[in-house]
Amino acid sequence: MRSSNRDIEQQTVPLENFAIAAAITLAVLSPMTGSFLKCWADRAAIGQRVSDGRSYCDNCGKTLGAIDLVPVLSWLWQGGKSRCCAMPISPTLLTAEITALLLAVWALLVLPQSAWLPAMIVAWCLQAIALLAVPATQTASRITAVLVLGIILWASFGAPVASMALVGAGVGAGLLLIARVLAPAHWPATLILPAGGALLGPALIFAAALLGLVFAALHRLYSRTVAKRAVPLATSVAIGTAGGVWVLWLHGSSLLGG
Repeated sequence: MRSSNRDIEQQTVPLENFAIAAAITLAVLSPMTGSFLKCWADRAAIGQRVSDGRSYCDNCGKTLGAIDLVPVLSWLWQGGKSRCCAMPISPTLLTAEITALLLAVWALLVLPQSAWLPAMIVAWCLQAIALLAVPATQTASRITAVLVLGIILWASFGAPVASMALVGAGVGAGLLLIARVLAPAHWPATLILPAGGALLGPALIFAAALLGLVFAALHRLYSRTVAKRAVPLATSVAIGTAGGVWVLWLHGSSLLGG
């Protein structure tokens, strides 16, 4: 029996080490995800597909090389300007890359090891929904549906938590339908609510939506003053709501005194 227990422990440790190594690797690579999602959103906004050719300079149209596409570092090394034409690069690209990195590191710092990999997937999906909600609404809707199912499946391993995920997803979907009726021009901003409800449960999703409005106002201020780029209101609300969901998922109990 002792030998059997020792064998189980020896098998468990390598698996834990593998999960840790995989999570840290994904965290390091996460800016690439942010860069890809921002490229996807920008191309969708002008009617292109993300697969339509290699990355190119937004100013002169020249195809970019590998040295131009290193997340965060290329932007910093080139002083925020294109290497090909020396025109300024929008800081929104850098913001997306740094956001993806911060979300990954945040998850590693505050969550148990068993939740690292799922949390990074959640973070990437939230960022994808937020960035694609307006320019690629159908794609964002599909990502939302997949994320909701994934969260419910994840929660099912900790029943009765799964029941809260189901109810929360239902409440979020209800809020989405209300927004679609009352604000047909801006309803994609609320696409993230079903997934947020599944993550937070029916009570916290309302707090996340309110917090999201604060983050949305900050995003619009950043877009106008720093990025100097016009951003649809719905995009700011989608990004803000994603931020509200993320913060309350990780820190809701402590912030609300629960």
